[in-house]
Amino acid sequence: MPDKTRADRAELQRPLRDVVMHFATPREPRVVQLLGEVGDWNNPISLSWGDGFYAATVRLPVGVFSYKLRIGGRQGEWVLDTANKRSRNGSGTVNSLLSIGGAPEPVIFAPNMPFLYTDRSGACVVTAALRKEASIDALTVMWREEANETRIAMTRIHEEVEHWIFRARIETSASRATIAFELTGGARIECEETGEPFAYDAHAGDTPPEWWSNAIVYTIFIDRFRPLIDHSEWERDPGANLPSGGHLRGITRSLDSLAELGINTLYLTPMHPGATCHRYDMTDPLQIDPALGGEEAFRELVGAAHERSMRVIVDFSFAHVGCDFEPYKSVKKHGKESQFARWFRWTDEGALIHYGRRTDAPLLDLDHPGVRALVFETAEVWARRGVDGFRLDAAAEVPIDLARDVRTRLLSICPDAVVVGEVVPAHAWKWRACGAVDAATDFGFFQAMTDFIARGIIDGAEVARRLQILEYERGAAIDASLRFISTHDHVRFASWARATGRGSKLPLGIFALLTSPGVPAILYGEELALFASTISPEPEAVWPDRMPMPWSSACAASNMRDLVRGLIAARKTSQALMRGEIESIFGEGEILAFRRRADEDVVDVVINIGDADAAIDLVDDDRPALEIIAQIGAVIVESKTQTITLRGSSAVAVRRCRVQ
Repeated sequence: MPDKTRADRAELQRPLRDVVMHFATPREPRVVQLLGEVGDWNNPISLSWGDGFYAATVRLPVGVFSYKLRIGGRQGEWVLDTANKRSRNGSGTVNSLLSIGGAPEPVIFAPNMPFLYTDRSGACVVTAALRKEASIDALTVMWREEANETRIAMTRIHEEVEHWIFRARIETSASRATIAFELTGGARIECEETGEPFAYDAHAGDTPPEWWSNAIVYTIFIDRFRPLIDHSEWERDPGANLPSGGHLRGITRSLDSLAELGINTLYLTPMHPGATCHRYDMTDPLQIDPALGGEEAFRELVGAAHERSMRVIVDFSFAHVGCDFEPYKSVKKHGKESQFARWFRWTDEGALIHYGRRTDAPLLDLDHPGVRALVFETAEVWARRGVDGFRLDAAAEVPIDLARDVRTRLLSICPDAVVVGEVVPAHAWKWRACGAVDAATDFGFFQAMTDFIARGIIDGAEVARRLQILEYERGAAIDASLRFISTHDHVRFASWARATGRGSKLPLGIFALLTSPGVPAILYGEELALFASTISPEPEAVWPDRMPMPWSSACAASNMRDLVRGLIAARKTSQALMRGEIESIFGEGEILAFRRRADEDVVDVVINIGDADAAIDLVDDDRPALEIIAQIGAVIVESKTQTITLRGSSAVAVRRCRVQ
């Protein structure tokens, strides 16, 4: 029987269940909302009142979900679910915990991401949380393939306020097995719902295509990247919301420069007609804006990129629409009498709900059949244009079943494509496990590196702690994370570094990005150390950081560009840096160190963000020889003592070798 296509596998992801949640309350009926991983922390689910309790039906896969109630609307009181005694406190905030098909107390586990997944090598990675109790301090996983059961002591990898986090990596050739746990003292933990061991199915998950593991992504804000023809006025910033005149053929003219840098994947912001120059407020999702060159210019760009072995990922945005979207024009004219009224979301008072603080960008109801039909048509139209993937904008606000169907349609036309979801790490697993996305934006990494290097407001111990959390929250192979230190919706890394008097630390951010796990993404101009002189920290309103890309002679002479090119080249020479797992993370003061490993390729990375010299011993009796493969600043490596001394604002990546 032939192997199923990726589109087939996407349709066979773990099914969603309709889960009815009841919340008893002594309060009189009022606005009560459900927030958390059962839906989205930013978009509440309104609960209905009846028979003395509030209720909501949510569609969820097998898994574990943190949640809370909010009583009294947006400014109301956040409370725990008093009827549910299970809770989790990851970093100082206690949330209620819903377990579907999972383990009973004192263990947190479910046979799904992020607790169970198959890595790129075929090994099974098992993660579980154990509530802290005086008499229980160890966790054993019992793995059964056919009649043979293996007992594996799990390794404690992290500590939360209420729980210990344990992990085990199981080398297996079996496609199916069962899993149970044993506590200190011998108590056995199995599925709370069935009383049976958990099922492991290596085929339940889907992995991104092979090319994605090797991707070096370059983010292009189309309007601000390059015009059709270079001209002397191009580099003058027109200001917020005003177009610069970027053009698709300007990108095509720049492909050789990007290829020379080492870029092999382009991510392009929306190019359909929109109400503003960023075009996230689409007015016709099926067309390519003629101002950008239209169909012909995009066809030329895709063809030229593919000739250079570059992939092209485009933004897929349906969060809200612009003022010239035809159904919206009808609603503005006819109100709720319009045939399109139900395409949009409305308040209880009968007003359209708009995006953020805007009053000209209404939110679509993504559950409406008409809206869904347009979404599916759009996915198929763009897939036939030869794209290599979508970035699903505001993925957390997209119903999972809709996102999954979008991905399935894309893969049916472009089997080697990827879908990257814009969703926070803490519950990105839900979209991956259900076949909605291949990878997710890692805003946790972005924030950790900004706070540690560019702003200097956390120390090495805290950044190490955050990185460890990201590793087990991801619950998937490392290429399931798209990592970056700058994004077109936030203040640039370089802008923060300059504003805080830490401009000299900028190269360390690029070094951390290109030596860390995950698929790296570089924002246009980052290779030139572009920065804004004023900070505008309001997300998605960072127009000072969306300056036009400079294409003057200064571009070719940039030392930063040489550094980025060298780091990308070094990354490509090391399997450990390209696709190796992260094995250990050390942080103290102004030092961060971690190890990457892929089979026999082992690389240690050390970063010193301080101004003073720092020395660190990296003793490994099995691999004592050290070979520098990338560095920034002055570094002294003493192989005899396995000591690395770094001058201020320096970093190094060393390959560990055995002595013959």
